[in-house]
Amino acid sequence: MLTLPDGKQTPSTISRNTYKGDPHDAFWYFDREMAEMTMARYRESRGKRRQYVGVCQNGKLLPLNSKVQCGMLAQWIPDADGITFHLQAAYSDSTHVKRTDDHAANRPHIEVISGPVEKIDDNTFRITNYEAGWDKPRRSFSVLLVAVGEPDKQYRGCVQPVMLQLPHDIMDRLK
Repeated sequence: MLTLPDGKQTPSTISRNTYKGDPHDAFWYFDREMAEMTMARYRESRGKRRQYVGVCQNGKLLPLNSKVQCGMLAQWIPDADGITFHLQAAYSDSTHVKRTDDHAANRPHIEVISGPVEKIDDNTFRITNYEAGWDKPRRSFSVLLVAVGEPDKQYRGCVQPVMLQLPHDIMDRLK
């Protein structure tokens, strides 16, 4: 165990061969560097309050959706150009049902994880041609974004992924 400056103890990183505890209670990493980076992150957030971030579409928080792997599903609601859409990150309660003022001072934001989309500004995104191409027979018509609530001195960081399914005629709109 390592003793932190606040006097609390936290597990140290050791190799699998020297671990004497219950393996079901341990976390395993590919290498020591990743284990130490993870432990540093845990130490950094210890004692901080939890916060939650959600995604708003048309001014309303998207509900959690147990049928979607990432937990949230946005609807395809484009602007008049047919390729631009808007989503906004917002702090929410733990159920993602209502907004809350119990959060870090930082503004939440949305980042692109994957898919044919580019971020124009904080709340505006546009479908674009991208490196995976549209001419692949197994192409995906999905976009994965993530809402991010950055940590501060009082609150832990948080994320909430959101999926967006694109219409299959989206390629025709890009011409």
